[in-house]
Amino acid sequence: MIDIKLLLQNPDLFDKNNKRRGAEIDLSIVQKLSEEKNKALQETEELRRLAKEAAEAVRTAEADKRAALIEAGRDFKEKIKTAEDRLTELETNLEIEIKNIQTCFVMMLKPEKMAMTTKCFGKSVNRQNFLLNQRTTWL
Repeated sequence: MIDIKLLLQNPDLFDKNNKRRGAEIDLSIVQKLSEEKNKALQETEELRRLAKEAAEAVRTAEADKRAALIEAGRDFKEKIKTAEDRLTELETNLEIEIKNIQTCFVMMLKPEKMAMTTKCFGKSVNRQNFLLNQRTTWL
Protein backbone atom coordinates (compact mmCIF):
# COMPACT_ATOMS: atom_id res chain seq x y z
CA MET A 1 0.00 0.00 0.00
CA ILE A 2 1.30 3.42 -0.90
CA ASP A 3 1.53 5.83 2.03
CA ILE A 4 -0.51 8.86 0.91
CA LYS A 5 1.31 11.15 3.37
CA LEU A 6 4.69 10.12 2.03
CA LEU A 7 3.46 10.56 -1.54
CA LEU A 8 2.17 14.08 -0.81
CA GLN A 9 5.22 15.14 1.18
CA ASN A 10 7.79 13.70 -1.26
CA PRO A 11 6.30 13.65 -4.76
CA ASP A 12 9.78 14.11 -6.25
CA LEU A 13 10.87 10.82 -4.69
CA PHE A 14 8.00 9.01 -6.41
CA ASP A 15 8.57 10.86 -9.70
CA LYS A 16 12.25 9.95 -9.65
CA ASN A 17 11.41 6.31 -8.94
CA ASN A 18 8.79 6.26 -11.71
CA LYS A 19 11.21 7.72 -14.26
CA ARG A 20 13.86 5.19 -13.25
CA ARG A 21 11.35 2.42 -14.00
CA GLY A 22 10.20 4.02 -17.23
CA ALA A 23 6.70 4.68 -15.94
CA GLU A 24 4.70 7.79 -16.70
CA ILE A 25 2.45 8.10 -13.67
CA ASP A 26 0.85 11.49 -13.05
CA LEU A 27 0.87 12.08 -9.30
CA SER A 28 -0.65 15.56 -9.59
CA ILE A 29 -4.12 13.97 -9.74
CA VAL A 30 -3.62 12.49 -6.27
CA GLN A 31 -2.23 15.76 -4.96
CA LYS A 32 -5.19 17.72 -6.36
CA LEU A 33 -7.75 15.28 -4.97
CA SER A 34 -6.07 15.31 -1.57
CA GLU A 35 -6.15 19.11 -1.45
CA GLU A 36 -9.82 19.16 -2.47
CA LYS A 37 -10.63 16.51 0.13
CA ASN A 38 -8.90 18.52 2.87
CA LYS A 39 -10.81 21.68 1.88
CA ALA A 40 -14.10 19.76 1.83
CA LEU A 41 -13.32 18.30 5.26
CA GLN A 42 -12.65 21.77 6.67
CA GLU A 43 -15.88 23.12 5.17
CA THR A 44 -17.85 20.18 6.58
CA GLU A 45 -16.37 20.65 10.05
CA GLU A 46 -17.11 24.38 9.93
CA LEU A 47 -20.73 23.70 8.97
CA ARG A 48 -21.05 21.21 11.82
CA ARG A 49 -19.66 23.78 14.25
CA LEU A 50 -22.10 26.42 13.02
CA ALA A 51 -25.00 23.96 13.25
CA LYS A 52 -24.05 23.13 16.82
CA GLU A 53 -23.95 26.83 17.71
CA ALA A 54 -27.36 27.33 16.09
CA ALA A 55 -28.79 24.42 18.09
CA GLU A 56 -27.47 25.91 21.31
CA ALA A 57 -28.93 29.28 20.35
CA VAL A 58 -32.38 27.68 19.89
CA ARG A 59 -32.32 26.43 23.48
CA THR A 60 -31.67 29.90 24.88
CA ALA A 61 -33.71 31.93 22.37
CA GLU A 62 -36.97 33.66 23.06
CA ALA A 63 -40.12 32.10 21.63
CA ASP A 64 -40.52 34.64 18.80
CA LYS A 65 -36.94 34.06 17.49
CA ARG A 66 -36.95 30.31 17.98
CA ALA A 67 -38.78 29.49 14.70
CA ALA A 68 -36.21 31.38 12.61
CA LEU A 69 -33.34 29.65 14.40
CA ILE A 70 -34.96 26.23 13.88
CA GLU A 71 -35.28 26.98 10.16
CA ALA A 72 -31.61 28.00 10.05
CA GLY A 73 -30.74 24.71 11.74
CA ARG A 74 -32.62 22.81 9.04
CA ASP A 75 -30.67 24.71 6.38
CA PHE A 76 -27.44 23.72 8.11
CA LYS A 77 -28.50 20.07 8.06
CA GLU A 78 -29.04 20.23 4.29
CA LYS A 79 -25.71 21.98 3.75
CA ILE A 80 -23.93 19.45 5.96
CA LYS A 81 -25.50 16.56 4.03
CA THR A 82 -24.33 18.07 0.72
CA ALA A 83 -20.83 18.72 2.10
CA GLU A 84 -20.58 15.16 3.50
CA ASP A 85 -21.67 13.71 0.14
CA ARG A 86 -18.99 15.77 -1.61
CA LEU A 87 -16.39 14.67 0.95
CA THR A 88 -17.33 11.00 0.47
CA GLU A 89 -17.08 11.39 -3.30
CA LEU A 90 -13.62 12.95 -3.04
CA GLU A 91 -12.41 10.26 -0.63
CA THR A 92 -13.66 7.56 -3.00
CA ASN A 93 -11.98 9.18 -6.01
CA LEU A 94 -8.72 9.53 -4.06
CA GLU A 95 -8.80 5.86 -3.09
CA ILE A 96 -9.43 4.89 -6.72
CA GLU A 97 -6.46 6.94 -7.92
CA ILE A 98 -4.18 5.45 -5.27
CA LYS A 99 -5.32 1.96 -6.26
CA ASN A 100 -4.59 2.83 -9.90
CA ILE A 101 -1.05 3.81 -8.95
CA GLN A 102 -0.64 0.60 -6.95
CA THR A 103 -1.98 -1.48 -9.85
CA CYS A 104 0.52 0.12 -12.20
CA PHE A 105 3.35 -0.51 -9.72
CA VAL A 106 2.35 -4.17 -9.39
CA MET A 107 2.24 -4.43 -13.17
CA MET A 108 5.75 -3.00 -13.38
CA LEU A 109 7.18 -5.10 -10.56
CA LYS A 110 5.27 -8.37 -11.01
CA PRO A 111 3.68 -8.44 -14.44
CA GLU A 112 2.99 -12.17 -14.11
CA LYS A 113 0.40 -11.33 -11.43
CA MET A 114 -1.47 -9.09 -13.83
CA ALA A 115 -4.79 -10.32 -15.20
CA MET A 116 -5.07 -10.87 -18.96
CA THR A 117 -6.52 -7.37 -19.33
CA THR A 118 -6.09 -4.76 -16.62
CA LYS A 119 -7.16 -1.16 -16.24
CA CYS A 120 -4.30 1.22 -15.52
CA PHE A 121 -5.33 4.88 -15.23
CA GLY A 122 -8.50 4.22 -17.14
CA LYS A 123 -6.68 2.58 -20.05
CA SER A 124 -7.13 -1.07 -20.81
CA VAL A 125 -3.76 -2.81 -20.81
CA ASN A 126 -3.30 -6.24 -22.38
CA ARG A 127 -0.98 -8.48 -20.36
CA GLN A 128 0.94 -9.93 -23.29
CA ASN A 129 1.56 -6.52 -24.89
CA PHE A 130 2.53 -5.09 -21.51
CA LEU A 131 5.03 -7.88 -20.84
CA LEU A 132 6.55 -7.52 -24.29
CA ASN A 133 6.90 -3.72 -23.90
CA GLN A 134 8.34 -4.00 -20.39
CA ARG A 135 10.90 -6.62 -21.39
CA THR A 136 12.19 -4.35 -24.13
CA THR A 137 12.39 -1.32 -21.81
CA TRP A 138 14.05 -3.30 -19.02
CA LEU A 139 16.80 -4.68 -21.26
